Amino acid sequence: MNPLKFLARAVGYQDPLHFSKQFKMRTGLSPKQYRAYAQERLTAGEAL
Repeated sequence: MNPLKFLARAVGYQDPLHFSKQFKMRTGLSPKQYRAYAQERLTAGEAL
């Protein structure tokens, strides 16, 4: 199972695409963009 599908199911979404759309609507970033942003911040030693 891919990470997005796993995460979507873990928070109650059966459809990963619907989860992605909701995630982007709430955060302003796609899950992929958020992951890159978070990884960059963590690498720099900053808090999310």
